[in-house]
Amino acid sequence: MYLYNDPYDYPARRYLRDASNPMECYDDVEFQQRFRFRKDTMVNTILPLTGILPNENSRGLPIPPIIQLLVAMRFYATGNFQIDCGDRHKLSQAVACKIIARVSRALALHVGQYVKFPPVNELAANKRKMFQIAGFPGAIGAIDCTHISIKNPDRERGEVFRNRKGNFSIYISMCN
Repeated sequence: MYLYNDPYDYPARRYLRDASNPMECYDDVEFQQRFRFRKDTMVNTILPLTGILPNENSRGLPIPPIIQLLVAMRFYATGNFQIDCGDRHKLSQAVACKIIARVSRALALHVGQYVKFPPVNELAANKRKMFQIAGFPGAIGAIDCTHISIKNPDRERGEVFRNRKGNFSIYISMCN
């Protein structure tokens, strides 16, 4: 019996993951259709945030920060289920969930850099532009909103997340 002196040399287990980068795979139009951002916006505004995303995990198969960011951006852009957003990079729903939460926290920490109320000297110009565009007097901006579908988070508090159509969702808003 070979309990201690195993004569077989077993090969090390190899983990393979599709490491294709959507920044390189898609042209500008395809990228914007999938992520609702232009590539130059991603590079100049959002990619600097990858420095605060960890590149390690407990399993020894790191997910690069750019892929983490793009998984979360795909989730925000489409409102698809997490499993669909992770499938593009061969990630499970659980990993996609952790990535989306991690990226969301990172974006929330830096929201002050990107979300600002217009200064007083720009308010009059914004009001004029909004009146010319839409005919709304006194408006200084516009907001676009969407519902991102979620599963019922909790039987007791779940009704807080039910929208007017009877589905569970989180309401996300974006302004100019």
